[in-house]
Amino acid sequence: MVEKRTAGLIPDVLIMVEHEAVITLGRRGSWNNVHSHDLPIYKIERGGDVTYHGPGQIVAYPIIKLDERNLSIHDYLRLLEKVLIRTLNQFGVIGEATGHQTGVWVENMKIASIGVAISRWVTYHGFALNVNMDLKEFARINPCGLQPDSMISLRHLLNRDIELSAIRKIIVHEFEKAFQIHLESKDLTTINQASLGSQESLKDSLAEGWRRSTENTFSRIVETES
Repeated sequence: MVEKRTAGLIPDVLIMVEHEAVITLGRRGSWNNVHSHDLPIYKIERGGDVTYHGPGQIVAYPIIKLDERNLSIHDYLRLLEKVLIRTLNQFGVIGEATGHQTGVWVENMKIASIGVAISRWVTYHGFALNVNMDLKEFARINPCGLQPDSMISLRHLLNRDIELSAIRKIIVHEFEKAFQIHLESKDLTTINQASLGSQESLKDSLAEGWRRSTENTFSRIVETES
């Protein structure tokens, strides 16, 4: 899909998934930060160290051509932080960006991780927002090189579960505002099929889709962590 976006066959795309339990290591990832090997572990292309993904976490993969939007990498990261902070605000949670470490924090606890992977100005990275996660799962690693107890979730802050579908809708809304774009909900299969047909059917629109992923996702999609 990154190659298709680079070639102009598809518009900018935002994919949101909920992964099965998995550990990933970025380009700077250290095996010393992995304490358990009972889950699938993938060495992938994104920046950053090690992270855990699992049920109750929303992982988003924007595939965006930055140069067409006159965005630098720095601009892009700050916009992603803004999307996450504004999403949290909808639940009365005050998130903040530290300015020296990419991601979003709540009272010195990390609630969202961000990392960067870019090819010819097309992004294939994303962010991970801890919503209803079991935070004990982070004990398997030093997430982003931090102590496991430095992570927090919306469920922990609000003392209740949050519907992931509600979070996804808010993320889409805040993404549209931050990037000044319009997202249309489409199935991933539809996006791929449309890229083989008329470009007019995709012109001036962005696709957004979500699904529960399988391990094969990691062969094509590079995700977040920092």
